[in-house]
Amino acid sequence: MLMAVKDIAERRQVEEVIRLRLRLFEFSADHSLEELMQKALDEIGELTQSPIGFYHFVGADQETLLLQAWSTRTLQEFCQTEGRGMHYRIDEAGVWVDCVHQRKPVIHNDYAALPHRKGMPPGHAEVRRELVVPTMRSSRIVAILGVGNKPTDYDEQDVELVAYVADVIWNIIEQKRAATQLQDYQRQLEAQNLELHKLTMAIEQSGSAVVITDTAGAVEYANPRFEETSGYSRDEVMGKNLRFLKSGEQDTAFYQDLWATITSGKTWRGEFRNKRRDGTLYWESAVIAPVQDDAGQTTHYIAVNEDITERKEAEKAFRHYTEQLALQNAELDAFAHTVAHDLKNPIGVITGFAEVLIQDLAEISAQGYETMIPRSAAKIADRILQAGKRLDRITEELMLLAGVRKQEVVPEPLDMGRIVEESIERLQVLIQDRQAQIALLDEAEWPVVLGYAPWIEEVWANYISNAIKYGGQPPQVEIGATPPPCPPPPEAAEGGREMACFWIRDNGPGLSAEEQARLFTPFTRLEQVQVTGHGLGLSIVQRILEKLGGQVGVESSPGQGSRFYFTLPTLSAPADDSRSRPL
Repeated sequence: MLMAVKDIAERRQVEEVIRLRLRLFEFSADHSLEELMQKALDEIGELTQSPIGFYHFVGADQETLLLQAWSTRTLQEFCQTEGRGMHYRIDEAGVWVDCVHQRKPVIHNDYAALPHRKGMPPGHAEVRRELVVPTMRSSRIVAILGVGNKPTDYDEQDVELVAYVADVIWNIIEQKRAATQLQDYQRQLEAQNLELHKLTMAIEQSGSAVVITDTAGAVEYANPRFEETSGYSRDEVMGKNLRFLKSGEQDTAFYQDLWATITSGKTWRGEFRNKRRDGTLYWESAVIAPVQDDAGQTTHYIAVNEDITERKEAEKAFRHYTEQLALQNAELDAFAHTVAHDLKNPIGVITGFAEVLIQDLAEISAQGYETMIPRSAAKIADRILQAGKRLDRITEELMLLAGVRKQEVVPEPLDMGRIVEESIERLQVLIQDRQAQIALLDEAEWPVVLGYAPWIEEVWANYISNAIKYGGQPPQVEIGATPPPCPPPPEAAEGGREMACFWIRDNGPGLSAEEQARLFTPFTRLEQVQVTGHGLGLSIVQRILEKLGGQVGVESSPGQGSRFYFTLPTLSAPADDSRSRPL
């Protein structure tokens, strides 16, 4: 027998390495980087008979390590320390980083005998021998692959094998990273395209006209709303300056200010009148802003315009209506004042004659001639007198209502206690006739406010007389004031001044919300009780307080009485809490 034997171990190893490379590339297609690195460490561990395997990335500063992966056997059999993803400095690592310092593979076949070795952390595998290979790219170390605890010493053949596998791993990692970055970029691009599509659709469907021009004002984009508003098609305006929209109603200085604003990098806001394609004019409210690149240079201008023609026409109509209403009010006040003035003398004659007639009838009756007088004569004469007096009050109030609007007064500090006392004195006949009980605030506690005394006296007289007429039986009336800020908080006076609140409370049946809404309206009176009224009083009160910078109001509910109040600007600090005393 003749037999020839040839050692093919080296060839088999090369073939195995090639197959390993193919397996790793196939494995990387549908596995993560972490899984790939662990797979590679497991494979190289089998080829070199090394139960320990680890893989580190090296930071760009060449001073930092990042632990990325251990082999499966390392985790299961040798090492229980936690460190995956941990960053630490190279100078804090063990002797295995000699490969970084020497920038070449290192073999430690007698690890325990190394004089510069460092101690292992708790739970770390016991190392007897190790082979560590750096991966270089562009003269920079990018990664470190290490194996350890081979049963026999590591040799140069192991170095070549580990270095080759380390290089393969890094190539796959770079490809994997590139693919991941490409996928991220594609996702970002898709997201940006989606956002761009949304923005484009929003602009295309916007209810405002949107125009984008270059820095010279030539149109580069116009949305459909611009076409609807201006009458020009997009194709007609592309590349043209928007000056063709000018109506001629804005002067040169107006447009110079606009361009000076946007060319300085600021946003311009304003209104102008433009001309449509058919020659009709329309108003637009515009916001024009510069569009700048990353360097801060203006590349375009964008204008967002809203057609406000209807609003402008409504404002014009409202101004005209307001002017007409003011004119009509002035004419009405003048008419009311004239009529009231002209009625004063006839009314005075009627009441005077009625009083004379009543006096004559009394004298005739006293002389025993009452049988000569019709029974109804005295009653008729008294009704004529009362009607005359009511007419006189109406004319007085009409003259006051008309005078308040046109009369200009200078508000002065008011002695509110004296004004209230005089108002009560005017109503003594009504108070005694209705047996009204009135309690009011001590004069020393009245807040000092600004107003016009004759008008405020009319306010108090009106409030007090209403409280008596519409109060309980007998009427119980409380009069007081609340220092600022007064509840309920009225609107602040012009200039933010503090307001003091004056009020009068009755014990009447109260008012519903519907009845309260009808108050303070001229020629409106309450119908809930049989009290003669002409409806001017509260409207006079409201006009007076508005003229003096205050407000009027009421708080009431059925069965709970009513609290009428008015406010005036204060002059000094608020007073203490109110106290009441009987009158």
